[in-house]
Amino acid sequence: KDIEIIIVNDGSKDTSKEKIEKYLKKCLDSITNQSYKNLEIIIIDDGSTDNSLEIAKGFEKNDSRIKLLTQKNSGVSEARNVGIKGATGRYITFLDADDYIEHNMYEKIIKKMEETNVELLRCNFIKEDEEGNIIKSNNDLLDLSNKILDKSEINNKLLLNIFEDKLPTYVCLLFAKTETIKNKLEFRTDIRMMEDLIFCLELYMNIKQIYLFDFKCYHYV
Repeated sequence: KDIEIIIVNDGSKDTSKEKIEKYLKKCLDSITNQSYKNLEIIIIDDGSTDNSLEIAKGFEKNDSRIKLLTQKNSGVSEARNVGIKGATGRYITFLDADDYIEHNMYEKIIKKMEETNVELLRCNFIKEDEEGNIIKSNNDLLDLSNKILDKSEINNKLLLNIFEDKLPTYVCLLFAKTETIKNKLEFRTDIRMMEDLIFCLELYMNIKQIYLFDFKCYHYV
């Protein structure tokens, strides 16, 4: 497969009002109905206690591209690491089970990856509430949009914007060559906050180029 999509169903959210089962079908529909079809979809059920595991099993039964893995609740970092270890596609990306994506997201991103031949691409996002009302249509890529940043620009511009809190470090906005991550980086499992930030910083410091794609295709709910 070309693209490995790692989805974490975080069981720790089951005790809150934001239970994943409310969002999971929309999330998985948005992936399985992508215009780009050559996908492998790894769902890691991280000890869920609601009905989301049954929803995921239904999708796995009807779509051969889906691989469903289960584990006791160990946190999103451990679950993502499991997904990375099992990845066999050319590219890796992430998705949270309560979010969803535009139907042509992967088609446009893989085309841009192949055009630029960069190790890493970061797309843009729309933040919305659970009714679909837009809270923020993000323009956080600033003057760095739609061009390749080299190592110097990563160090002097990209990282500076992160440290000044101008560029969110949501790992689900990243689209990487598998060889850039697998057997080189993993998520910290000893912390439960800011794991995305640490992973992104380590990743940015270990690449030579990145493309910041101002394509608002990820819906952060």
